[in-house]
Amino acid sequence: MTYIHINYGKKTVALPAVDPAILARATADDLRVLLCLCAADVPPSGESMDELCAAVGQLAGCGAMTAAASVAFWRGIGVLELSGTVAETKMAPPAKVTSQPVAEQPVAEHVTVRRSADQLPHYTTSELADLLEKRPEARENIDECHRIWGGMLNNQEINIILALSDYLGLEWDYILSLMARCVEDMDKLGARHSMRYVEKQALAYYDEGIHTLDALQDKFRALDKLRSTEGHLRTLFGMGERKLTPRETKYFSTWLHEFGFDYEIIELAYNVAVDAKGEPKMSYINSVLANWNKDGLRTPEAIEEAQLLFRADRDRKRVAATSKPASTETDGSFNTENFFEAAVRRSLGDDPKTN
Repeated sequence: MTYIHINYGKKTVALPAVDPAILARATADDLRVLLCLCAADVPPSGESMDELCAAVGQLAGCGAMTAAASVAFWRGIGVLELSGTVAETKMAPPAKVTSQPVAEQPVAEHVTVRRSADQLPHYTTSELADLLEKRPEARENIDECHRIWGGMLNNQEINIILALSDYLGLEWDYILSLMARCVEDMDKLGARHSMRYVEKQALAYYDEGIHTLDALQDKFRALDKLRSTEGHLRTLFGMGERKLTPRETKYFSTWLHEFGFDYEIIELAYNVAVDAKGEPKMSYINSVLANWNKDGLRTPEAIEEAQLLFRADRDRKRVAATSKPASTETDGSFNTENFFEAAVRRSLGDDPKTN
């Protein structure tokens, strides 16, 4: 008969009691992080959550992103807690405790996590009740979620909201603002309210790097601008009501958001393309707008002035060319005037080489 004997040596590690069903959802990284935290003489800390997760990752031998996801996982099921000073746990203290005091270090209540929807924690009814009982802030914000939703949320929907807070580390103001926006969008479409839609939007925005309320509001303003201008652009390009292609959506977003042009400027570029190519080729319009953006031409007046200067200079050179004999030298030397003219033509969308 063969038996296993555990050699405790001079130190033992106490582990928290965790439901086997929850352990089944834990990854190998999650378990390694938990074991290392339990075995640590001094809990990791940091001036910010990023620093804290970097310290946890160093302790557990994994990256900061992996550590952040694991901290959020154990926090979400109540095994770990974050205080305003250091990360505290509900575990029994280790056998060996250092006598050196740990300096209090503020920790931001934000975790940078990148996981898919199927990896978000799923709380049982009793776990939800326990979490809401112990976390008054969460309970108050869930009540506000009921109001925004226009009805009582079920346990599955509350589960998603808590997962966004615990797993993604999103602030409650962010979650409430996102919910209000999603409800507004669904009402405009006449669609049934779906928390899965909120979850999908939250994960998509998070993957874009939109982690704060300010960033989220900036995103909403950009979307509103695109929506308000899209109808005019559809009419301009004769697109009707059909769905935009990904390429068209990319162009519109670039012109409106990246370049920051209004419809009036885009219409000018449209006219330049038609005059030069006989048709409104979007790639050509994009080149024109990119050059205007690069040259700092932000208004119709500035564009018109640049065009007038270019045409006057072009006409002057044509007159000068006809008043003197053409040179027969073909030494291949660099012609500064031709180079400058070509650059100006590109800036004004008047380059015949542009497709």
